[in-house]
Order: sequence, then C-alpha cells, then structure tokens
Amino acid sequence: MVAFALSRDVIDSPVGTTLLDQQLVVYRTSDGVVVADDICPHRGVALSAGTGDGTSVACAYHGIRFGSGGICVAVPAHPRSKIPARLNLRGYPTVERYGLVWTCLRPDPNGVIDQQLPTMPHWDDPGFQQVTKNMDTDQDPRQIYDFNLRIFEEDRAIVEIQKPENLPLDPRIEVNIAADRSSVAYRRGLRGLGLSQFFTT
Repeated sequence: MVAFALSRDVIDSPVGTTLLDQQLVVYRTSDGVVVADDICPHRGVALSAGTGDGTSVACAYHGIRFGSGGICVAVPAHPRSKIPARLNLRGYPTVERYGLVWTCLRPDPNGVIDQQLPTMPHWDDPGFQQVTKNMDTDQDPRQIYDFNLRIFEEDRAIVEIQKPENLPLDPRIEVNIAADRSSVAYRRGLRGLGLSQFFTT
C-alpha cells in the first residue's frame, strides 16, 4: 500500500487525484474514506466534478449518487428501480493510519491490508510526540535544506552556551511547557534506564 493523501485533506466533497497515472476520486462518508476510479460508470464523467454531503457523492451530470465503498445508492431518474451492480464504482482498499490515507491499485486477492503498512510502534502512545513534515516533491530540495539550516543556526547560539553536563532528569526541577513534550519524554527515557536525578557527563 502507498500513502497518497493527508487524512485531514479528505473531505465530504469528491476530490480528484492521480496515483501512478491512475485518475482517482477520493471522498469521505460516515463509514470512512472511499478511493475509486474517477469516472461515473453511467456516462464517463469525472466524479471529482460532483458534490458530496457526508453520506454520498453525486455525479455532476445526472446526479447518480455513490456512498460508502463506492456503492451506487441512488439514480434520480429512476428512484424506484433496482440499481444494477454495474453502477457501483471500481474502488480500492483504503486504510487511514498515521494521519495518512493509504491505498493499493493492485490489492492482495486475499484481502490482506494491514500487513502491507509500515509499522510505527509508538504512533498512538501519548508518551511520544508526532513530528511530521510534508516534503513536497514539487519543492526545490534546496529550499528544504535552507529551511533546516536556518532552524539549526537559530538554535546553535543558544545550544552552545547551555551547560548540558548536568541534565536534570526530574521534570519538576525545570519549568516545562507544551512544546517540551519530546524533551520531557527523552529525559523520562533516561531515567527509565536507571539514571539518577541528574545525568552527568
């Protein structure tokens, strides 16, 4: 499986995207995220041009609606007729994990999904802080390097005048704010290794 979208960017309205030259539509229902070919089976219009209401999305052409799992749930021109299975979207397995939406264009025939995802053992552990950055492939790598260098230079002057040879491992010795979560977790880890109140180099 491959991650192709941030969970927070997937909304009720259908959004078109491309994955490995495959045109896809992505939308959210109360049952989760749907990923399918970006084409209405009725007349071939891109579903990403349609609208959504949180339970289903509607094709912009004839208003045919598709809900959870890409199942066709309504044909406005024939509201009482049985909906043929051929009107269902060709969908792909979808998993939301680590703040990302994952899918696979060639899914396992046995339906195995979770084993294809990378593991991040402490992702949901409140004792760990999540740090993520979108490395946009359209962004010049030099901009990323320059940004990281700027942050390093801003911190270097302060770090070089600190006295870390006596690092307090008791969080009550220093005043901590919310942004210090990773530092506090690191110090707790050192204490968990059996170090005493101070870590002395």
